Amino acid sequence: GVTPSGAKSIATQNLPTPAVINYEDEYYIEAGISHSNGSTTAVTLPTSVSGGAMARIKRTDSTGGWYVVDTVRGANKFVYWDAVGAEDTSTFTDQNLAGTTLTLPSALATGTYLIEVFYVGSYFQIQTFTGTGSAHAESFPGTLDTAPGFVVVLNRNGVYARIAYHISLGGTKYLSASGIAVADTDSSIWNDVDATTTGFTVGTSAATNESSAPMIGYAWANSGPFSFGIYTSNANV
Repeated sequence: GVTPSGAKSIATQNLPTPAVINYEDEYYIEAGISHSNGSTTAVTLPTSVSGGAMARIKRTDSTGGWYVVDTVRGANKFVYWDAVGAEDTSTFTDQNLAGTTLTLPSALATGTYLIEVFYVGSYFQIQTFTGTGSAHAESFPGTLDTAPGFVVVLNRNGVYARIAYHISLGGTKYLSASGIAVADTDSSIWNDVDATTTGFTVGTSAATNESSAPMIGYAWANSGPFSFGIYTSNANV
């Protein structure tokens, strides 16, 4: 047959440029939020958190830690992401994360804040559990798109470091999200088992599995809006 005038061959370079994927249903970030102590601040989100979500809150105009709230633990329950400390259930009494609103509590210091919201789904999961002291697997409520690139487990009693799993280190090593130590090898943290699309394994360490202690784990897939890796620095620009 005769090729029509102006026709293009079927090849990647002849296809239209794909639209940029909008991941606001999975992850949302907003900076420059002004808040005054003594009053609540309602931040409108682009997507409802009815399916579950976690939010990190960080002051940007002064020093201050990362606060973490989520829909699983419920309103008025803050934990630190980057510092050891027990879950606070009494200071922030008018905080909430519901519908399309994240309410910054009145007890929060006056300042400018940044928020990150991670929505539960194919790229992010939240798992709460009671520690047993014995190595065992914890299953996510749902299934991730890919094996986690990053997992953080917090002991809500607050006396242990925040423990991080990274796909580049695997289940034999761990990082401290609340410290500056180098990656360490310790089978009691993840029981030498890599995290999977359906869950993660904890060892006998009280940091990730204290007997009778309330624990919570946050896990990010290594796909979609999130990507985790490792590189070797060379001190050059």
